[in-house]
Amino acid sequence: PLMAVVSREVIRKVSCFQPQNLSITAYAFGQLFIPDRPLLDCILLQSEHRLSEFDGQGLSNLCQAMAKTSLPNEPAMKRIIEESKRKIGHFTNQELAMVAWSCAKLGLFEGPAFALVSSETEARLHRLTCQDLSVLIWSYARSSNRNTNTFELLAPEVLKRDVQLLPQDLSSIAWAYATAGVRHTEMMAVIARQSVSKLSRFSPQDLANCTWGFAKLDVPHHELMTALADEMLRRIEHMEPQAWGYYSSGGDDEITL
Repeated sequence: PLMAVVSREVIRKVSCFQPQNLSITAYAFGQLFIPDRPLLDCILLQSEHRLSEFDGQGLSNLCQAMAKTSLPNEPAMKRIIEESKRKIGHFTNQELAMVAWSCAKLGLFEGPAFALVSSETEARLHRLTCQDLSVLIWSYARSSNRNTNTFELLAPEVLKRDVQLLPQDLSSIAWAYATAGVRHTEMMAVIARQSVSKLSRFSPQDLANCTWGFAKLDVPHHELMTALADEMLRRIEHMEPQAWGYYSSGGDDEITL
């Protein structure tokens, strides 16, 4: 296969790679969901003593490569977080969110990583896009360090952006607040209203996560629940067997990026 040949060549020539080459190569294999442990370990080892040369995008790319291939390397992630502390002011909002997402997906969004992202999130609240916000909220929900104050802080930002929220944003926020056990009634009412108007664009996972989130929090919203039931019934005739897994599982803790 082509990518196997590419992998062997990268490993053979990796000592000649510049930081940007290392991060882009790792990111590319991550985007293709190719879990090549020898290649990733080789790139991370080559990056170890050159992290000071990586910018925010490069550090974020390395994190995403580990997360998207489900190949965690905790020592490497710790080094990346330490380097990120020195450069966090130069990270874009998307890079910040993707570091949080990567750590959360790997079960490493704790301690220093959580503290770093939390403090920077608070400083940037008004500049976050809808996707930045939903990814960060999902990441916080996956952390054992999560606390009610963080979710209460982020809820008003969701309210300010309600019209711009996409189906995945709406469903992942509902899932995250339910997972964290934070029952922000006003925000959930807005999520419900926006979801009703966009249900036709919800994926099976979005529908399942939204349904599960409202049920878990015991937030009654007759219009949304009726609309969700109608939308699921409408799709049954054309539904792929795999989609039933989303509906019957009671929600899914993944977010597709």
